[in-house]
Amino acid sequence: MLFRSAILERAILDFVGNEPKEIEEAERWIFGELDHPSAGQFSFLWVCEQLDLDPYKIANKVRAMPRRGSRKVAPWYFQKSA
Repeated sequence: MLFRSAILERAILDFVGNEPKEIEEAERWIFGELDHPSAGQFSFLWVCEQLDLDPYKIANKVRAMPRRGSRKVAPWYFQKSA
């Protein structure tokens, strides 16, 4: 179960990151299947299913996250969660 959450976390970090190739790959992995679900093993939909998460809700939250830009640390990293 831990590796599934690590896969999702890595994709989110890549998506909000500052490396264009990583951003593009993460964007394709997270959002690419939402319109044409295939749910193959290790796909975004499969990982969310394994973690009992709503993939559409997670995708919307990820899309709304601020980008890291030129900073080394994401702006939300040090925020306390409610």
